[in-house]
Amino acid sequence: LRAIMFTDIADFTRITSGSERKAVELLELQRKLIKPLVKEFGGKWLKELGDGVLLSFHSTIDALECGVEIQKIVQNIELLDLRIAIHQGDIVILENDDIIGDDVNITSRMVPFSAVGGIAVSEKVTRDMSSHPAFEARFLVEPQLKGVKKIVRIYSVVSHGLPQPLKKKFNAKYEKKK
Repeated sequence: LRAIMFTDIADFTRITSGSERKAVELLELQRKLIKPLVKEFGGKWLKELGDGVLLSFHSTIDALECGVEIQKIVQNIELLDLRIAIHQGDIVILENDDIIGDDVNITSRMVPFSAVGGIAVSEKVTRDMSSHPAFEARFLVEPQLKGVKKIVRIYSVVSHGLPQPLKKKFNAKYEKKK
């Protein structure tokens, strides 16, 4: 059981089409700024997926605190506009410290529900947050995520001055209605 975090750079495709060199520099800057924070909060930097990063933590609260610090450190850096999703669940650890599992897929599908500069969390994460009054979350949506059999209730962290999604329609991958 782990806290799983995905980060994603908003509009990275547009950034890359404008300047591949700028895109590479942005990825290098992201690595330089975020890796030390992940380590500081006891997390593991598992892999990069294009402009996204897959991280794991032993503690949901450590993941949340790290997410807040990540957003603070990048908030004034041009083009390094991150969306973060955090979920908790069972994972399978592979030989090279990579992880797989349904809960990893759920976390990746939650990213589009985060505001740029914000953090989206699952209901499982809000349960851990309930004993930590510094964190507060507001319900966003209960979508049928593409490729995911479970219904996942998604919340937005509203504490720590984090921005909230401005719309109720999200650019996310849903299951088609039958």
